[in-house]
Amino acid sequence: MNSNRTFYILLVTVVLLVICNIGLMFTIWHNPNRACPPPPPPPGGHGPRNFVIEHLNLNNDQISKYDQLIKEHQQSMSDLRQSAAGLRGMLFSNVERTDTHFTDSVATLIAGKQKEIEMVTYTHFGKLRALCTDSQKKDLDNILSDVIKKMNGGHNRPPGDRPGPPPGGEHEPPPPPPGL
Repeated sequence: MNSNRTFYILLVTVVLLVICNIGLMFTIWHNPNRACPPPPPPPGGHGPRNFVIEHLNLNNDQISKYDQLIKEHQQSMSDLRQSAAGLRGMLFSNVERTDTHFTDSVATLIAGKQKEIEMVTYTHFGKLRALCTDSQKKDLDNILSDVIKKMNGGHNRPPGDRPGPPPGGEHEPPPPPPGL
């Protein structure tokens, strides 16, 4: 009798946790416009804008034009993210649909918004590069190279391309993953 009671307490606990998780996911998915505020720049005003200005040693005219580029970029990004959030909301509010054509179409639209985000960012940096002198262009190229490396997990190799020979010898199995 005691094991039945323990089983029912455990079952009720699991059901309550599942309901709480579903409620949390519903809240997150159905409030896409409630964006988290961006983190404050690090102390000393070393946000991305100031980082670029300092590392490229932009003059006042370049800074003024760069600030305008930033405003345009931020507005475009905001519009695209809001549009993508609306599409995600549409997709997940119709999760009960079994129509794969609808799901695929909306997912393709979301992917298109992500492509637009990438292109807007690429164009933004192209416009910034056009503001630069030849020596500043070299510095910008180095900055962008570092950013891409960080975005790719610290290296610029394609996935699966690792330096050195594979683990283990030709006839030895590779070592087990850490933690096993």
